[in-house]
Amino acid sequence: MAQGLKDFAGHLPVDPCRMGTALKLLPGAGAIAYGFCESVFTVEGGQRAIFFNHIGGVQQDAIMAEGLHFRIPWFQ
Repeated sequence: MAQGLKDFAGHLPVDPCRMGTALKLLPGAGAIAYGFCESVFTVEGGQRAIFFNHIGGVQQDAIMAEGLHFRIPWFQ
């Protein structure tokens, strides 16, 4: 286990500027991954889904069949 930690520490950048850049990019990558996960939903087989829009309410013409669908997070 100690050898594994030494190997991991050897792969970390020594330059503090590059370490700071990586730490700055990490929250952005996390936000993008979270947004993608929230924008995808699945309608199970034999089921249907309807969209509720925060501005217009229930959308009568947007009945989703089974499968993988995309939506706008925090809006639909």
